[in-house]
Amino acid sequence: MFEKGLPKYLSAECVTELLHYGCKNGISDLCLQSHKPLYIKKQGQLHTVAERALTQHEMKAICQHLYGANVEAELARKGELDFRFQSDIATHVVRVNITSAFGSYLDGLQISIRLNQSKPLSLADLAVKAPLCEYMKQGRGLYLISGPTGGGKTTLQAAMIQDRCKESVHGLKVLTYEAPIEYSFDGLSLNNSLICQSEIPKNLPTYAAAVRNALRRNPDLIMIGETRDRETLTSVLEAAYTGHDVITTIHASGVVDVFRRALNYYQQSERDLVYSDMVQALQLIVWQNLVIGVDGKLIALREYLHFDDQMKQKLLTLSYRDGCGYLQKMIKEKGCDLYTQALEAYRNNSIAKATLESLAGITLSLSGDDIKELAAKQKDDPSMLLFQARKESQTSSHMKNKGEVHA
Repeated sequence: MFEKGLPKYLSAECVTELLHYGCKNGISDLCLQSHKPLYIKKQGQLHTVAERALTQHEMKAICQHLYGANVEAELARKGELDFRFQSDIATHVVRVNITSAFGSYLDGLQISIRLNQSKPLSLADLAVKAPLCEYMKQGRGLYLISGPTGGGKTTLQAAMIQDRCKESVHGLKVLTYEAPIEYSFDGLSLNNSLICQSEIPKNLPTYAAAVRNALRRNPDLIMIGETRDRETLTSVLEAAYTGHDVITTIHASGVVDVFRRALNYYQQSERDLVYSDMVQALQLIVWQNLVIGVDGKLIALREYLHFDDQMKQKLLTLSYRDGCGYLQKMIKEKGCDLYTQALEAYRNNSIAKATLESLAGITLSLSGDDIKELAAKQKDDPSMLLFQARKESQTSSHMKNKGEVHA
């Protein structure tokens, strides 16, 4: 019914149909806003469904259907509501955020609905290649996953947990703490592993409290949905430093920025000590972003750094400021930076030149074929790919400008 636009009134029954429609048609997000048309997001691209705007009366009724009769009182008290909607759709988890909004019609509402597959994918399904795939399955310590909102961080976490459980010889006791729970491991063959999922704040008040709870339960693996404050990070580091595997996410703009962002939770006088604890606890940092490929589908590009013993020893001789510079150098030397991954994807015809330029933050005057030829020549030294592309591009632009001056 939604191919032809919205009905004259979007009732609760229509919302249920809309959720089913979204799940069947690969829609990841639904956005409903007072006095605006319905927006959907598919493969990272935003579209309107119809020109008709949703009324405030419709929005209030939809909020009551999704949350309950007390939605207005709770929204007034909390400012926003973020929750998992219990739908009859077995294949997907419906995550809802309701926020008050201001517009030309004074008070309004926005409902953001995310439709996530309920069963986790594997690392192979997510095209996580060696050596990153091996790094995500080995060693004791802290695994930090980062990236923008909607960048697939939770999906990557769930894939790590599933693969580890399936490949464990003796089985793992896994505790996850999420807000809200997005993937269910029920019904999966997990090789005698046991997974217990708790929701924040429904089951425990905070993530920091969740870590303390986990340490009393002797787990093999702890998953913390998000590390977003000093108390949680301190608890996470304690858990990892005492021999537990801990997977968590943190908001940052790259691998090195993950380190900086974590240290910024602390006073400057504390940072060297926290830096030392982080270096000893860390196993892996992954920063992931989803971009639109040439086929219109989303592709994951990942910047990462594995912390082996040799790197840790070197980092422990440096201050936290010098350590961040050393990390940036190592990412480029190992060819694990985002821009190298993007150039490789472009060489393989997975992303367009405009996407490569956007990620690199530059305009390349070289033709697409010239960039691919340059990439092919540098395939044995991938860390030089973008550097050479930039250099050749700048040289080409300089010669062109020089010719124009003489003309």
